[in-house]
Amino acid sequence: MPNVGLRVQPDRQEPGWTSATFKRWLVENLRNARKILYQDVSTYTTVTTNPTDLGSYAIPANMLEQNGHGLKFLITGNHAATANNKTLTVVWAGVTIFTSGAVAANNKQFVVEGTIYRTGPATQEINTWGTVVNSAVVDGGRTAGVADLTVAQILKVNVTDATAAGGTIQRTALIEKLDNFDYANGR
Repeated sequence: MPNVGLRVQPDRQEPGWTSATFKRWLVENLRNARKILYQDVSTYTTVTTNPTDLGSYAIPANMLEQNGHGLKFLITGNHAATANNKTLTVVWAGVTIFTSGAVAANNKQFVVEGTIYRTGPATQEINTWGTVVNSAVVDGGRTAGVADLTVAQILKVNVTDATAAGGTIQRTALIEKLDNFDYANGR
């Protein structure tokens, strides 16, 4: 069975464990279990100078129904062995939340991560960061999102290559749902 974020239960009952203690342990661990919404290991390649979506996922309406609910995303890939400029962006609800800026990423890998937490029905706390070229960290920073979460919203990654032979390739994408984050206390 894959690890879904549950702590290992002892093979025997620990001293002091009661039925109520076990129920609390179970509820706590199930609450913290990972909820994978989207996972993709397909290869997507750019072949144009126009912004090209490498992948996207529609977050259903009301999925983030309570303050503190959120999303975590991870996107990895590599750029072709060309010295052409490439700009990698992540877009949430039509707004760019991360950009690498134009970089001459010659045969380099990239990793972009971020979190989006609901702070209200139409407000979010967004944090993004990534490693794009020669291990240089690009801090997308902290953004205040204003997407209406009562309707479906799109989270996507796209790239713009300087030439049609750009060849930026997305290798993996993962989106997880995060529940019960105590936003006010950071836990």
